[in-house]
Amino acid sequence: GGGWALTRPPRDIRLSEVKAALREEASFRMHKNAPNPECIIGQNVREALQDVYERAEQAVAKSLSHKTIMDMLTETRRVAAHHAKHPTC
Repeated sequence: GGGWALTRPPRDIRLSEVKAALREEASFRMHKNAPNPECIIGQNVREALQDVYERAEQAVAKSLSHKTIMDMLTETRRVAAHHAKHPTC
């Protein structure tokens, strides 16, 4: 069991909306443990990565905003049909 019931047609639901509804954490996040206070790299890597992670999140959000649930269903069916014609095992 399990699953979801959609309130709109799959073609009208963007993946960015799904991510927002699920309240998913950021795709890229800092390590939860504090760095070693004696390590110069550990003490500074978070600040150095911050901009990289923010830009990566923006790219993910942009990509998700261009795809719908219907797009994913269509692609899943295409991949399944390919694998049915070309089984790997």
